[in-house]
Amino acid sequence: MLIFKTIGENIPNDLQWHKKIFEKTFEANEKRTIIFRKEYKEKLVEYLSFRHYFRHSYGYEIDWKKLKPLINGVEELWKELEEDINKFIENN
Repeated sequence: MLIFKTIGENIPNDLQWHKKIFEKTFEANEKRTIIFRKEYKEKLVEYLSFRHYFRHSYGYEIDWKKLKPLINGVEELWKELEEDINKFIENN
């Protein structure tokens, strides 16, 4: 959200604002390049789904079989996303 505020891009102001901002990060426009490569979108959706579930449920309901791949892959994914963020900063 800070990126969008900094460059003067409109921030959605409705109940779906977080999803709309997420979608915007994979699209370029006249003000900026993409922020994240589209190849990471599906993986990030998995993390967002987990976050949503976790915030609206109890810890004892967590399916650890589904959580394990997210935990094991987060470090590698973060490195890739960090690379995208740095590239975005250099180009904008």
